[in-house]
Parts: sequence; C-alpha cells; structure tokens
Amino acid sequence: MAESLKINIPDEICLITIRTRSSELWFINNRKFERELLGYLAKYQQEYGVILYAFILMGNHYHLIVSFPLGNRDKFEKAFNRIFANVLKRHVKGYSSGPVWARRYRSQALLTPSDVLNYFFYVALNPISSGIVSSIDNYSCFNSYYMSLTGETMTFELVDWRDYNNRKRCNKTLKPKDCIKKYTLKFSRLPEHENDTQEIYQKFLEDERITRSKILIRNRIKSGKGFLGTKKYRKQIPGSLPRHTKISKRDSHYPLALSADKVALAKYYAAYYEIRHRYKVASKLFRQGNLSVIFPPGTYRPSASVGITTKLA
Repeated sequence: MAESLKINIPDEICLITIRTRSSELWFINNRKFERELLGYLAKYQQEYGVILYAFILMGNHYHLIVSFPLGNRDKFEKAFNRIFANVLKRHVKGYSSGPVWARRYRSQALLTPSDVLNYFFYVALNPISSGIVSSIDNYSCFNSYYMSLTGETMTFELVDWRDYNNRKRCNKTLKPKDCIKKYTLKFSRLPEHENDTQEIYQKFLEDERITRSKILIRNRIKSGKGFLGTKKYRKQIPGSLPRHTKISKRDSHYPLALSADKVALAKYYAAYYEIRHRYKVASKLFRQGNLSVIFPPGTYRPSASVGITTKLA
C-alpha cells in the first residue's frame, strides 16, 4: 500500500511521531546525547520558523506537537531526524552506523484547541500510559511539560561546522569553539491560553495533569498492568529491545487527523481528498512530460528527471 500523501499546511498543528528501527532503545540514560539533541531542536526551530508546543523523548521514539507557519514540515523533519545518527555516534556506545528510524515520520493533524489540549497531555503523560513510571516527576528523560509549566527557555551552544569548514581554509588557527552559535528552545502556550498569566496557565496545566494522571493510573491497574519504575528504567542498556512495544508496518493504517469533532474531521478529509485528486492529476501530466504543470499548495513535484525520462520513453 502506498504511503498517504503528506500535505504541508501552514499553521496546522500536528502530532508527529517516529520510531526507531526494530524499536531499539537508543534514547535512554544519556544526558550528553539528550542535551545536544535538544540543541539541534532549538536550532531547527529557529531556522525553519516552527512553533513548538510539546516534545518528549522516549526510549525508542519521540512525540512532537508543532506547527509550521512556513509550510516546511518535510524540510524540518528531514533535518531533525537526520541529525539523530550523528548525535548517537558521538555519545552512545554501541551505536556505530545504519539507519536510526524504521520508516518515515507520521504526522496527524489536530483540528481544534480541545484536540491540541488532549494530545498535549497524551505526549506529556506518555511515560505513565506506557507503563514506565506512575508520575512524570520520576521520568528521567526530557519532557517539555516542565518548560511549559514554568515558561522557561533553554539556551544551547552548537558549533556551526559549515562556517568552521569554510573559514578554516583561510585561517589555519581557527578552532571549532570560534564558530559557536547560540540557540534558544522555547515552547508556546496552548491555543486559547496565549493571554493567560503564567500563574493561571501553570494552575490550569497542573490541574489537568493531576486529573488525567489519575485516570491513566487507574486504567492500568484495572487492566492488571503495573509500572517499570525508575530503577529498572535506568538499568536498561542503550540499543536493547523493549519487552513490550507498539508495532506497525509500512502499510499500517493510521488516521491523518485526530479530533473528537466529527464536523471538523469531515471538512478536513474533504479538503485532503480534493488536494490529493489534484496532485494525482498534476503528477500524471508531469510524468507525461508536462514540466510546467502546477502542483497544489503544500505538495512537492517529483524531480524533473522523472518527467523528462517519461517523455523520452
């Protein structure tokens, strides 16, 4: 089954998820890896002009709630997901080479402020729903919830290697530290809460967290499931396989949008299928050799060689 057409819609808030190859646990128990990775998240946030709402680093995947005012989701994801391999090589013993990810990222639109709120806490409370800890206060990997709670930002320093390599040709005494740039990681307020004071926003988040945490814990206990706990989690070896994990295949179905609002869902899918139809028409013409055909907004045309080759054939 072909992968669903990804449409880059400016300002659409979406939940993005991507999982490692074979669900290997590479993103655990390593503060240096985590800090450098967050530095790159801050860098690409700035370079691609994205708005971040939530980010959590789990052992073998991450969740990100984000919007792309410039309509450049694919470019951001390509840059961010590609950097994982380099950062793993520098900081994680046992990782040498090979693809990090099992397949491309999954993006699901969140259509209403209520949906964004629900999936904000889906991300924030993932350590509970996954059975790692019974309180996110005890989760040892990065969870942006606490930055949202306090309104604080984080500043990172990264070497601009392109700048370094360019200037090194003319300056043999140049050091990597001479080409350091600073980037600030910031998480935005949830929709409809932009004008809250930090005190009001903090109380709102904490009230929601407590209520939703209790429900998740109660449901796990009711179903006979427990929690791994911090000690056992910290004993896990990077690159090992989890005892239990979600499994999906390349052709697994997943909804393109997540919403409790049926009207919003109907409108979204109507617009999606209209754009997909227009894309198919444009793509067919392009492959027949019409290189000037216009593709619908938010989609990308194939490389020019595809159309030329088809025309010559």
